[in-house]
Amino acid sequence: MTGPGATDTPFGNFAQRIDKWLWYSRFFKSRSAAARFIQSGKIRVNRCAVSKTSHLLKTGDILTFVLNDSVRVVQVINLGVRRGPPPVARMLYQDLDRNTVMGGQGGQNLSCLERRAPAAASNPAAR
Repeated sequence: MTGPGATDTPFGNFAQRIDKWLWYSRFFKSRSAAARFIQSGKIRVNRCAVSKTSHLLKTGDILTFVLNDSVRVVQVINLGVRRGPPPVARMLYQDLDRNTVMGGQGGQNLSCLERRAPAAASNPAAR
């Protein structure tokens, strides 16, 4: 997607800043509110925590976050060009339920989980 809202990445794919996309898709009333939410670290992209507003989203990314006491899991379908009316904003994403995400991923996108240190094994003899 070309236009002011999309950026060409070095790999030739188009991407968009996460704060802009959340505002375009009408999850937040202002871009600054979206930025504050992202900086709080309460959003995950493809199971990896994100806290930078400049994080680039691409189509196919899956976002997980809590908004208004409800867990939202959405897949990026399109990148926005402007903040449009709600019916247009709903065309930017697809709502997914927990079973669809877990079944559909099938172990993909675990790179951030693999980078984490393994949990210390409990030693029952040490008690």
